[in-house]
Formats: sequence, structure tokens, C-alpha cells
Amino acid sequence: MTKSNQEESNSSIPYKIEIVFENSFRFTTSQDVNYKLSFYPFNSIIGFVNNQIPCFSFDFEPDKKTNSKNARIGKTIISLIIDFFKNNDAVLFYLCNPDGKQHVRNYLFNKWYDSNNGDNFFIKEDAILTIDETNRYYFSIIFRKDSKNAKVIIESFKSSINELVDKP
Repeated sequence: MTKSNQEESNSSIPYKIEIVFENSFRFTTSQDVNYKLSFYPFNSIIGFVNNQIPCFSFDFEPDKKTNSKNARIGKTIISLIIDFFKNNDAVLFYLCNPDGKQHVRNYLFNKWYDSNNGDNFFIKEDAILTIDETNRYYFSIIFRKDSKNAKVIIESFKSSINELVDKP
């Protein structure tokens, strides 16, 4: 087996990452699926102490349907999140797009997080907002475990979710 074939078969090695532009990245899987991951400034529904704590949202998308059992995809995405936090004491907000498959994406992202946060570098808080039997929104926030704002971040997230639940 050549060195490159060994790397492809080793799920503990993230894919090679290319910078598209600041806070936007892409990588290509061994099945030629192109993923794009981007971080965006975010101030929408979560008002962390009057925006004193930097907030970002992030998303990632493949350019075509892919095998979600490819562990290297999750490893690569989580490695990009870890790199983001090495340079930012911020909060990442993640929402699974409500298209009927959001529960599957939420499960998959949780699996990736659990499998790749071995050193407990960051903390993830989750919430589910149920509008009715068919409309569920899966929210997560992620932040550095050593953040001096950890308590405020968690309280603000829970308060914001409660405000959403209480709205008619």
C-alpha cells in the first residue's frame, strides 16, 4: 500500500484543507465530494450580553450526496472548528436546516463531535425547538472549554431558547 493509500484509508487523518477566503474552507473526499465550510459573524437571535461576546454561525455543505459514514469528513470538519477556536474566544452557533432531514444531520454532527473532541477542547450545548409534530429546529452552540465567558454563554443560550419557546 502506498503512503497516499494508507492516508486515505486512515480515518484519523483529516482531509487536506484549502482556504477559499478568510473563514471559508474546502476539502475533497476520497469519493470526489467537495465540501465547503464557512464561518460567518452572527448576531441574530442570541444576544450574548449585548453582543460583547463574538458570535459566529457556521455551515458546511457537500456539492453532492455523500456517504456520511466516512469518518474523515467529521474529523476534517471538527479539526476546522478546533482551528477556528485556537484563534477566537467566540461562540459558534449551528442550526440544522429544517428540511425534514435535520434530525439525521443533528445526529451525525453530534456523532462527529463526540468522536473528535477527545481532549475536550470545546463545549457544545444543544436545544430543540418544536413548533409542531413536523417542524423541529435543532440548535447548538459551541465554545472553548477555557472561555472566561462560559457561564454567561450557557445562561444566554438557555434564556434565548426560552424566549423563542415562549413566543406565540
